[in-house]
Amino acid sequence: MRRFHCTLERRLKTLLRFLFIVFSVSLGAMFMPAFRRRPKAAGVVGRILAGYGDLELMLAQMMGMAMASKRPIRPHHSPPQHRIYYEHIGLQALYGVRGAEFRLKKIRQVCRPAFNKFGLGTELTDLLAMVEDCRIYRNLFSHCLWAQSKHRGLFFVDLEEEAKSPGLLSYRYRYASQGALDEIEKHYWLTVQYILNTSQLFTFKAGLSRSPPPLAPSKRPVLKAHKILLPYRNLH
Repeated sequence: MRRFHCTLERRLKTLLRFLFIVFSVSLGAMFMPAFRRRPKAAGVVGRILAGYGDLELMLAQMMGMAMASKRPIRPHHSPPQHRIYYEHIGLQALYGVRGAEFRLKKIRQVCRPAFNKFGLGTELTDLLAMVEDCRIYRNLFSHCLWAQSKHRGLFFVDLEEEAKSPGLLSYRYRYASQGALDEIEKHYWLTVQYILNTSQLFTFKAGLSRSPPPLAPSKRPVLKAHKILLPYRNLH
């Protein structure tokens, strides 16, 4: 009898272990199945979502540069040390504000007078317009339901947009082609470069850098509106 109970106990443990593995695999398959089947496109979406944080970090440092240009250099500080000191203050000031839109408003308020003073008002306007494009796409992808087509790639439903329509919630899919996602990611990279070039030019003109003047930022690239770049399409 004791041997029977031991055998039964071992079989129950084996069964429970098997059920746990099956249940775990099922849960894993349920979480973002479209991304699991389209890892390349999913990686681009992930970088678009997470990469906006890098843009905000660069803008916070740029805001600190603007703050540094308005204040006298502290005793025993070189111009670069003075700039770096205020870059840290800029980080604290920006991240004390909640919400991406309010942070961009704060950046405009702090940076506009300083950039206008050194003849870089147009560059600041272009820069913030590029960041706004990135923010719009980041927000769009943050509130979506994702699916995938066997032959075409990723699709999504903008739930916030659909919720505005009268009646029951509908599911109008939009096509996020690999080409469209690559174009959005490229705009992110161009925005990073534009922020770097504009910030370096500002610090040179403001006397906060000993580096030679960088090349002026190129003409602002224009990213297509999301309803053009990511059109409504039938999933099947």
